Amino acid sequence: MAVSNPKAWAFLMSLLPPFINPNMTLVPQLSILVCIILITEFCCLVMYAKGGSALGNLLSKKGNIHMMSRITGTIMFALGFWLIFK
Repeated sequence: MAVSNPKAWAFLMSLLPPFINPNMTLVPQLSILVCIILITEFCCLVMYAKGGSALGNLLSKKGNIHMMSRITGTIMFALGFWLIFK
């Protein structure tokens, strides 16, 4: 899904040129950069999945949803209060 995202392509086109040496062959350089990007993306997605799994386990226990609602409500109230007096 990330491959079809035009923002990701624009980001990569702006990020990759400083790391490419014009005096060396292009294919090995791009291969290494793509491998680094894929490994980083994989690690981020694994962390995202683990966090979602941990949150799912936390919210599956009785009473935790109510506690989470109170915490997020308090944060939203504090943010609104901060915005009023900023």
